[in-house]
Amino acid sequence: MTYNLLSKTLCQSHKELYSNCHPKALSWDKRSKALFKEIKSLDLDVYCFQELDQDDYVDLFEPKLRSWGYTGFYQRRTGDRNDGCALFYRSQKVKAVLIRGVEYNRNTFIGRDNVGIVAILEVAQGRSRKKVCVATTHILFNPRRGMTKIAQLKMLLEAARLLIEEQEEDIPLVLCGDMNAAPESFVVQYLKNENVDATTQLEMHMSTAKPHSHWVEKPSGTYLNSIAEFHASFSNIHRDLAAVLGTTYRSQPPTNHSHAAGPDVLTQMANMHIPGIPQQQHHHHQQHHQHHHQQQHHHQHHQQQHQQQEQQGFSYRVSQPFRLLSAYQHEIPLTERHARKKYRQWTTYHTASKQMCDFIMYGHLRSTATTTTATPQHQTPSRLQAAATLVLPCRVLDRCNGLPIRNFGSDHLSLATKFQFV
Repeated sequence: MTYNLLSKTLCQSHKELYSNCHPKALSWDKRSKALFKEIKSLDLDVYCFQELDQDDYVDLFEPKLRSWGYTGFYQRRTGDRNDGCALFYRSQKVKAVLIRGVEYNRNTFIGRDNVGIVAILEVAQGRSRKKVCVATTHILFNPRRGMTKIAQLKMLLEAARLLIEEQEEDIPLVLCGDMNAAPESFVVQYLKNENVDATTQLEMHMSTAKPHSHWVEKPSGTYLNSIAEFHASFSNIHRDLAAVLGTTYRSQPPTNHSHAAGPDVLTQMANMHIPGIPQQQHHHHQQHHQHHHQQQHHHQHHQQQHQQQEQQGFSYRVSQPFRLLSAYQHEIPLTERHARKKYRQWTTYHTASKQMCDFIMYGHLRSTATTTTATPQHQTPSRLQAAATLVLPCRVLDRCNGLPIRNFGSDHLSLATKFQFV
């Protein structure tokens, strides 16, 4: 399960988001009871929570779930924030091989107080035990900071990669949490693809849904989006993370879209012609046909420049090492009779938002990213299959004016998936 619990402090500090809710529904005493009732009824092996205040973890959630047979791990947000992420696992069935907190502000590009948790868990399945990597996080909310969101996700996925490679097995990954991005957004496309061109869209629209008029992708290199600084901050990420996570540092082989852009990438960027300025600002005094000619010439020049930069080791693309699938569909048939019409599911609902931003994804390291991982010949790689998902009660809750309400203790819905090793 992944569940953004709507922390007590954040609920109090953003009351304007819950002006449509009954005051009793906002009481932490009543909300926590509703949350515990829901959590216990599902009886799952692993729970991942976001927006859980540290004092509520210590005084409430950890003792309660321990009495139910679970062991917990908590990672508080950095800075002066009181909330954080928590991971609980059923002690009789699941063994923790490694659990580490990931503080994103250790990366100079990110500079935000969000955090994540990454764990290697050994799960009993019949008479055998299988390992799985679980990573959970609450990504930055600010919709204008698309590159920061991608950087946070990249840092978490690289941490998961290091922990998996430390095991020297082909271990599947389950990634879950509040990504603060729409399903069709550039940020989520980054998770679903090996690499994406980070210069085809304005950073401020990277986490929004596709219907935005500005969402149309522009030619590569149109928007620079601090891509040079992004690459530079990740140039030594495996060494830096290995020191924090306590794993063995292994130098990574170069890939087609390596994030290790080299020490001179900032100098290269400073000397670049910036193609992101609209052409009419350069040539607004020229005739239309001259303007069109200049645009064609600029486009040809930019394509040549782009190829040269790729050859020099600088890339407009950002990559991640996993091949991931989403356990949930964000669009489902409206009805059985109207299967072609689609209903958009959502996972959060308050006065400012009604959209899907929470995800459960799963998959494996890509073959191009696992050259340092050797699976022993006597071991069979463990593959995950999503056997079932918890139905989201969106259509029923559409009738209310927002969450939380009496039986739903958060402004988010819980997502849960039953996985099988195959």
